[in-house]
Amino acid sequence: MEASPKAWRACYRHPKKPASRDCAGCGKPICGDCIKESGDPALCPACKEEATSGDKAPEASPVEPPRSERSPLTVSEVTIHDDGRVEAPRKAKGKAEVPRDDTTTAPPTTAEEERLVAGPSTQARPAPTIKQLEAALPYGLMAAIGILGFWLILALIRHSWTQWAVFIMGIAVPWALTRGSTVRKKAGLRVWKSPPHPAWIGLLSAGIMLALVPLAEFLAYKIVSQGTDIVNPGSKFMSLYFDSAGIFFVASGFILAFGIPYVLRIGEGRRTPPEPGRFRTRVTKVFKGISRKVAK
Repeated sequence: MEASPKAWRACYRHPKKPASRDCAGCGKPICGDCIKESGDPALCPACKEEATSGDKAPEASPVEPPRSERSPLTVSEVTIHDDGRVEAPRKAKGKAEVPRDDTTTAPPTTAEEERLVAGPSTQARPAPTIKQLEAALPYGLMAAIGILGFWLILALIRHSWTQWAVFIMGIAVPWALTRGSTVRKKAGLRVWKSPPHPAWIGLLSAGIMLALVPLAEFLAYKIVSQGTDIVNPGSKFMSLYFDSAGIFFVASGFILAFGIPYVLRIGEGRRTPPEPGRFRTRVTKVFKGISRKVAK
């Protein structure tokens, strides 16, 4: 007799399809679709998924790195913290804040050259006019003392005094102050480009004269009246040297002390540098004209 064919069995997942074999995991009949779905010819999809999930190792829980007490790292204007946060600089009124401990400064511009003379940035800087007057004061004092000293020596020699000393002092002091307010360095460069306002120079000149002229008059009185038999030498000195002419010279000296700086300012504005070779050009023209006349 011939062997009877194998009995027909249905797949446990697909009842309408015949089973081709039994699952090696659960022993249930499975069809070809189950084999395709699981990708393993010996296991059904459920057993394959269970076997695959058992092979995977459990995921390790994240471990926080230990935090240290060190300060955050600052790169340029961005701060990087230990936890990875990046902090950008805050802005105030549309401008980025500058760190207070930043000692880097920009190079001075031409407009700031006069301010550098005032001193370090940590102190209040006075105005350039005050610094110029401080630099010019020794020049004015030297001019005043030199002129009064010269006339007092003449008074000692001649036993007479003249108010021309005050008149000349009213011209020399403001001139020296104006030149001294733009003193030059050793390299030949000006510390300030132009003198301060003439009113400041005039006030300083008048102040110097108010301080030194009475002292000079007193010394002249002592020199001229020494060794004389005048009963009241003070009145004699006043009648001789404070007559109408003497008062005019004294008043003119104070007026000039205040007015000369304005005259110097006007002259400085009108002054033009001489053309190079101007004298030589004129001499050449003269000689050419003479030679032409001789040739004719």
